[in-house]
Amino acid sequence: MPQNVADTFVILKPEEEWRSEAELDELIAVKMEEMERIVGHGEEKGAHGDEGGGHGHDEVQAVGHKGKLLKLIELSVKALPGNNYEFTQPIEMRFNELIAGVRGDVAVKVYGDDFDSMRKTADQILAVLQT
Repeated sequence: MPQNVADTFVILKPEEEWRSEAELDELIAVKMEEMERIVGHGEEKGAHGDEGGGHGHDEVQAVGHKGKLLKLIELSVKALPGNNYEFTQPIEMRFNELIAGVRGDVAVKVYGDDFDSMRKTADQILAVLQT
């Protein structure tokens, strides 16, 4: 396994000890308020009451107990800059890694002999993909 890749395993309590959906809703609301303060996405509302900024995925509503738990985890780890997390099944993740050599669903590989020109090309590709 590459040195910059690590697996994290989470051991869950028995289902009867899990928080209720109401408790998860309350935790999500608290975390969202906390993230608004930390990240600063609390821009003023526009003329029609719509949010003036932020990201579209911030408004995704978690449906069901599992979705709410994932949303809570996502909000908690979002405060750590420079980290990207994905929630996937272990077999699916390993299969993607075996096929393309990367863990994500989408990857761009830049090949060549000159590292500086490869880096410049990779940065240009990144700029296009982020738009």
